[in-house]
Amino acid sequence: MFRNWFHERARRQAYLMCQHKERIDALGRGLLAQRYRKRVVSGYLPKWLHFASYLENRGLDRPTDFYDPVVQEYLHLPKGQIVASTQRLANTAVRIFAEADDEGRFRRRRPGPGKAYPVLYQQWVPSYLELLREHRGIEAYNVAQRARHLAAFFRFLEQCGLSSLERLTAREVHDFTAGLIHLKPGTRRQCGQALGGFFRWARAQGMLSTDLSAAIMKPVVYRDRALIHPLPETAVSRLLEAVDRTQSLGKRDYAMLVLACQYGLRVSDIRRLRLEAIDWRGRVIRLQQAKTGRELVLPLLGDVAEALVDYLRHGRPPALAREVFVRHQAPHEALGPHSNLYRVMERYRHRAGLDLPPGQRGFHSLRHTFATQLVRRGHSLKLVAEVLGHTSMRSTFLYTKSDFGALRAAALGWRDRVRPSLAEAAMTTRYRYGRDDLSALRGVPVRPKEVRS
Repeated sequence: MFRNWFHERARRQAYLMCQHKERIDALGRGLLAQRYRKRVVSGYLPKWLHFASYLENRGLDRPTDFYDPVVQEYLHLPKGQIVASTQRLANTAVRIFAEADDEGRFRRRRPGPGKAYPVLYQQWVPSYLELLREHRGIEAYNVAQRARHLAAFFRFLEQCGLSSLERLTAREVHDFTAGLIHLKPGTRRQCGQALGGFFRWARAQGMLSTDLSAAIMKPVVYRDRALIHPLPETAVSRLLEAVDRTQSLGKRDYAMLVLACQYGLRVSDIRRLRLEAIDWRGRVIRLQQAKTGRELVLPLLGDVAEALVDYLRHGRPPALAREVFVRHQAPHEALGPHSNLYRVMERYRHRAGLDLPPGQRGFHSLRHTFATQLVRRGHSLKLVAEVLGHTSMRSTFLYTKSDFGALRAAALGWRDRVRPSLAEAAMTTRYRYGRDDLSALRGVPVRPKEVRS
């Protein structure tokens, strides 16, 4: 099929005589069907042929995993057999050759080989994680987060030489959690919660004789302790103006930015927005939130509808995916499940010349900005919670602290916060010494509280 794609006669002959010719043809047809460019496929063909010849000359079967020793030995051949400038292309081509299915589909981002889990982890933790997934309904992301914390704990036990869970004492638990001081308080608290849940389950299973949760060193993390920092007033308009809407990619990015700016949608909801979620006749958008699982109904605003129509008619590449936003490079499929659209925001932030601190460079800052603007305009917290899709008003209450101007106007002076006797003594001290020296207030007698009849 690809005979004419090889311009050199020797390579053409090698391709026709190759034992893996059917595999090469299937991969090439699959990539072309997924709308890969011809120059991309023509770059993969000689790499596939070279690797196939390597397997044929050594009498090896085709590996099915990129981290197979055969593949790794091939990729680390001496210089000259694989050109260093094309090493990355060779890695991708060999990974496709080894792992792609018959239609040429493969995982675009292959995770590295994971660390080996300790024996105790493999013995006890998988059944606990299965309980969380199947019977307690914990989301997969949270289960994976707990698994990482438990894996770190059991690696620590392995370093301590602990070979049985029955021998676990409060000392090992204390030493492990106390050594997490380099992590943020929130992360340390999550780790403590993961360990506490496992210890309670282990005690119920009879693996632990005592509850070791008391030995966990968890920091006190107050709810809503942080402040929301929205984008400056002109930043949003400058960001949207920086998008080149004459290009198909710009049409897609502009539509995603408008959804974030006009509705405050989460990145996960923008990424998962489906074509059937847009009710054009009813002028509403109905979507199921990825975080809460609840349906969110929003009015289809004029500028949002205009941006979506422009992208769907003139910018979206042909794709089988039902998601509105797809990749603009082959394969044209839905965006990755872990994509946070950070590159989209970064691209237009640089074009707009916005120098923002690290906490305001992601898509979520647009959600904070939208919510803050609603609060500043005097809308009720109930309305803000409904628009943002919050399940609790406590989550919405955080945005009441974002209007720094209103907070400064409502702030109390220190004289209003101290007892009247101390305030009176402070005024006397300032009159005498001409300064606010609170150290002079030491020893000032406190008047007894008046008893109200």
